[in-house]
Amino acid sequence: MSDNYVFAETEINYAKSLPLDNILTLGNKIWNEIKRNPDIKNEKKVEEIYYSMYNKYHDFGSSFPLILRWMVQMNKYSENAFKKFLKKYSNSNISSKKDFLVLQSEYVVYLYEENNKHHNKKHINAYREFIIKQLLEEEEELKKIDEEFKVEITNIDDEKRRNLYEYIKKNLNSK
Repeated sequence: MSDNYVFAETEINYAKSLPLDNILTLGNKIWNEIKRNPDIKNEKKVEEIYYSMYNKYHDFGSSFPLILRWMVQMNKYSENAFKKFLKKYSNSNISSKKDFLVLQSEYVVYLYEENNKHHNKKHINAYREFIIKQLLEEEEELKKIDEEFKVEITNIDDEKRRNLYEYIKKNLNSK
């Protein structure tokens, strides 16, 4: 296996040294845990379950976020699709977040192929493009939200500083 398992802002060494079989075993373990969760059918609890599983299996979730999300939100997983994905992943060159997202989409395509035995190449390619487009749009939306949040936090901090300054100034002048 190659060292191409993780694309994150911080270095994560989790999957770099694990053999494919160990990663598959962990994926199956996580899937079985999710299936046994009585709240998995409750739409209101799905996000809570996702973040709980992400925190419990943080390295797996960071390395394979789309696989974990599909397990929880879509209630879909396939060991065969995951194995195909890992083989492709291990031979991939990931040099950007976009490369990472495009590669993650392959799992969804493999899952689709497995569940739709009578598919044609043209339809699969259209589905792949749809998934990639959706992931890239979600990433852009998250970036936009993050930037808006940073601006809002800065504005709040500025306002707090002004208020503190006015409070101190007022109290110093009243003495």
